[in-house]
Amino acid sequence: MIIRLIIVLGCFTMAIPCMVGAEDRPANGFVVVELFTSEGCSSCPPADRVLSEIHQQAVNEQTPVYTLAYHVDYWDRLGWKDRFSSEQWTQRQYQYAKAMRSQQVYTPQMIINGQHAFVGSRKATAKKYIKSELAKKTIVNMELGFSKQSDEAAELVTVSWQIHPLPPNAQLHLVLAEDQLKTNVRRGENSGKQLHHNGVVRNMQTINPINTQGKTTITLPKEVNRGNCRIIGLLQDQESMRIMAAKQLSLQPIHE
Repeated sequence: MIIRLIIVLGCFTMAIPCMVGAEDRPANGFVVVELFTSEGCSSCPPADRVLSEIHQQAVNEQTPVYTLAYHVDYWDRLGWKDRFSSEQWTQRQYQYAKAMRSQQVYTPQMIINGQHAFVGSRKATAKKYIKSELAKKTIVNMELGFSKQSDEAAELVTVSWQIHPLPPNAQLHLVLAEDQLKTNVRRGENSGKQLHHNGVVRNMQTINPINTQGKTTITLPKEVNRGNCRIIGLLQDQESMRIMAAKQLSLQPIHE
């Protein structure tokens, strides 16, 4: 079942640094695939599988296609509380609805580069937009790097960035995503199923960059498997929600 919510517009609330140089940037475009999903929604597992297929194809072909799954929280009251859900991810979906002048949010919803929204299980539609966005030339170059440090409470990753040129009205989102997750659902619409997830968003830091370079620290929750984690940097227009640049870092290369 697809759940739809009617909303009122305007009512939202140490390793060696791994840098990507300007000479290494792809000549063509990039794609950020964001899926709004929930373990409590029976229509969502097919969309989760589509996202996983897109992710695996990008890995195999080494294309700049970055996948993220935001587990929303408005399904949690309907029989099964999704352990990956957050009101923060629901609010991000509302922000997209506002930018797109939509009266509805729903699951599963897929959004490509902050501009193209559709039902997340439509693989052909996803492939069409991915192909068209990859064919576009990049306008903004973004470089990311990281180093690791640990403390007693949590594992910390320091992420550095450089943006050229820095567009006006830009926000930088640094998103921690975890792959190869699974859940045995005991109640709700997916009761009795084992669900598999990739790109689950576990943390997101938002920065309003003033300068063309900077750094910040991201906390890795204790329960995540760092070897299955990625950090995706999204440079996004605050009003239109268009994603202007994106890069991804794998945490696997860090050696103890």
